[in-house]
Amino acid sequence: MSSRAPGPGMWLHAIGVTSPLGDSAPATAAAVRAGISRRRRSDQRNRQGEPMIVSSVPDAALPPLVDALADRPAHHRRLLALATHALREAAAMLADTISVPLLLALPEPHPRLPREPPDHDILADLQLQTGAPLSLASSRSLTTGRAG
Repeated sequence: MSSRAPGPGMWLHAIGVTSPLGDSAPATAAAVRAGISRRRRSDQRNRQGEPMIVSSVPDAALPPLVDALADRPAHHRRLLALATHALREAAAMLADTISVPLLLALPEPHPRLPREPPDHDILADLQLQTGAPLSLASSRSLTTGRAG
């Protein structure tokens, strides 16, 4: 066992998951281990015109947003709702006295749709929605794909 202090970089303190298979990391992991899939044929088409096979979280499974976020664009509200369970799950593992940075991976902008103006800070809105102890100055959102 090393007594060396960790070097610079990142460390993972807590995780949270919202997925079509569950609203927590343990539930999602158990579903994956059991071979459960929520994939289905979609009405959406790929570039070849074929129906896409997708897996999505139904709106009914998402938590409501706080009233102060009701005026946000629909896509922004859905991202906030999707992140709520996951961030609350991760924040539950943190001490009440610390604030932590969040690295939030978001979808890439769709090439054929206009970009929504960044009128609303998704990180600040997420903190408002969840009450999570985020260090907003050290947090970042990246639009490099859902997996970051």
